[in-house]
Amino acid sequence: MKQENKHRLPLFWRLTLIITAAWFLLLSVTLGVTVRFALRSMEDKIDNVLMSTVVTLGNSPNIRRILERGYCDEEMADYLTDVVVNTEDMEFITIADSNSIRLFHIEPELIGQPFEGGDQHRALAGEVYISDATPLNNQMQRRAFHPILDDGGNVLGFVMASATHERIDALRGDIYVSYLG
Repeated sequence: MKQENKHRLPLFWRLTLIITAAWFLLLSVTLGVTVRFALRSMEDKIDNVLMSTVVTLGNSPNIRRILERGYCDEEMADYLTDVVVNTEDMEFITIADSNSIRLFHIEPELIGQPFEGGDQHRALAGEVYISDATPLNNQMQRRAFHPILDDGGNVLGFVMASATHERIDALRGDIYVSYLG
């Protein structure tokens, strides 16, 4: 005699549960991939903004003149401040000489002070790159560097543009909120 299992769900309900679970799994995987893509796109955008800024400034004759003269005049300081203020996702620009002394900074009281973070040495060796560093203000920053060269190819100094990780983390949070509610 065959015994019936009274606790077994009918086939219709078992299939419904399996399909529902598959949908939730597919939705979760799709959402995870989408969020990861959005985060990577945001990080790439920030890197592109920082890098395009330093490449443009690093090749500018006006920036080279700052290093040749040893100071940043008011007109150039206003221009560089406007670049920072009007560029989304960038918070700092620094121009420093070959001794890593700041000739321009968005915070004027830091002009004449040594560059902080210790990640400028590759720029002083002629390299263009992106790095992460923590200056003395303890705000971890994503930074792009470009050397400034004279006509003979000698390094006069460097330009650095950066965004704080605090800002980047806030943008990440915005992405999570927009996708996950």
